[in-house]
Amino acid sequence: FVIGDDDHPAPKSYITYSYDKGKTWTTPKVFYDYGVLPRSVKMNDGTILMTSGRPDVYVRACYDGKGEKWDDVIHVLDVPKEHYYNAYWEYTCSNNSLCAYDDTTAFLTYSNFQLTTPEGVRAKSIIVRKISIVEE
Repeated sequence: FVIGDDDHPAPKSYITYSYDKGKTWTTPKVFYDYGVLPRSVKMNDGTILMTSGRPDVYVRACYDGKGEKWDDVIHVLDVPKEHYYNAYWEYTCSNNSLCAYDDTTAFLTYSNFQLTTPEGVRAKSIIVRKISIVEE
């Protein structure tokens, strides 16, 4: 199974760095194989959280304060691979928002279109997830 083709290129996420307060930037490199509408927040302890969407909704963490060494991606909402380009919108619009709450807590909001009411009717929903940074 290959993600992306000539008609539907994979929406890669890229990262670039500036070491002179934004005057110059490194050449962008692929940060992750997918992702649109990335959001990031730097917590008071230096941890950087980054979220993105489409086709799924993802979150990553970086503890070096510089954005150079990232943990593996955590899938917050999974879209089956066979629906990545032909039906991801049945699962989520992938728009997300991320905000810091305090030194070790952030909140992520995103859409989930697969939830149902008690009567079994599918209900497009906005989900809020709490992200807690804990020492291991």
